Amino acid sequence: KAVRYLLENYKGTLIVDADGLNAMARIDRAVIRASAARLVLTPHVKEFERLSGMSIEDIREDTAGAASSLADELDAVVLLKGSRTVVAGPGQRDSIESESNQKIGSIENRTGSNAARLSSRARILATGRGCPGMATAGSGDVLSGILAAICVNADDLVLAAAAGAWINGAAGELAQRRRSDVTMTASDTAGCIAEVIETIIGDRI
Repeated sequence: KAVRYLLENYKGTLIVDADGLNAMARIDRAVIRASAARLVLTPHVKEFERLSGMSIEDIREDTAGAASSLADELDAVVLLKGSRTVVAGPGQRDSIESESNQKIGSIENRTGSNAARLSSRARILATGRGCPGMATAGSGDVLSGILAAICVNADDLVLAAAAGAWINGAAGELAQRRRSDVTMTASDTAGCIAEVIETIIGDRI
């Protein structure tokens, strides 16, 4: 009921993860598509399976195509988490046929043309930043916090979500180097965010 209320009444940027996604899987697609909110959905593959109805095998075979298809269906930005995180927005299906064709952009290589209202440039972005130590409780919450901070005023939600995924992955890698893939926690990743952002700012000066 809470998720449906937000979809029907909230007009800001809405980051949806975890049980929010599980709730959305039980809500009529028309309600989601009609939402006035700018939606950013952040499923891992199992959550994506519940939300899309696709099999895990089909999702993994073409993660970019799967993310793009769901983004079109729900009129939302979809950030599909994994060893390589893929971000897609609605109206971008024509910009990629499948991953095998290598028509997929990266956060370091931003290209595209006009697209739907949630993205100023039609493309799918991906990042491989991240590490095994991030497979721990709370990592999704850290990503959601980063996305909330970056996406709130962003004109281009696809780029903003991809940048958030990149920052999250880079912070996790830094935390793992300082701790280990066994002992690090989500709090360690959160503690490295500022340093990663300072590095990005430093590279721009």
